[in-house]
Amino acid sequence: ADTDGNILNNFGPTITSDIALAFGELAMTFALVLAFPLSSFPCRWSIEAMLDHGHNSHDQHPSSPRAARRTYARAVLITVLIVVSSLALAIVAPGINTVFELLGGIVSGFVCFMLPGMYYLKVAPGDVNDNLMPIFLVIGGFAVGLISTMCTLSNLL
Repeated sequence: ADTDGNILNNFGPTITSDIALAFGELAMTFALVLAFPLSSFPCRWSIEAMLDHGHNSHDQHPSSPRAARRTYARAVLITVLIVVSSLALAIVAPGINTVFELLGGIVSGFVCFMLPGMYYLKVAPGDVNDNLMPIFLVIGGFAVGLISTMCTLSNLL
């Protein structure tokens, strides 16, 4: 049978008449509204860390007014770019299912296969013959991520 990505839509037209389902819809909306700022902060922090990579953060005293204004302006700009790009993705994406499929396709191979293999290679360096299994994990994880992302993209087209 067909199921909708939004689990509350599977209950049919009674969602407006049933107070418990209406409360569930309100709770999901409330959770998503409050979760967005929590997820945009680490995203902004990661972007700032990438922009600052290779620069000595002690070049200019952080308490100087000029450094504080520049840091604040950059944080606001990055936050606005995150919000605008998220809004654009939400408008363009056909549904949340597609976003979850793409996210799962991209991240699952990386987290489940590639990261453990790369961690092992970093912790226990050796020659190639000693590290065949972690190398296969990294290559296999890349293949799994690529194939699942391509399958999701092919279903979109």
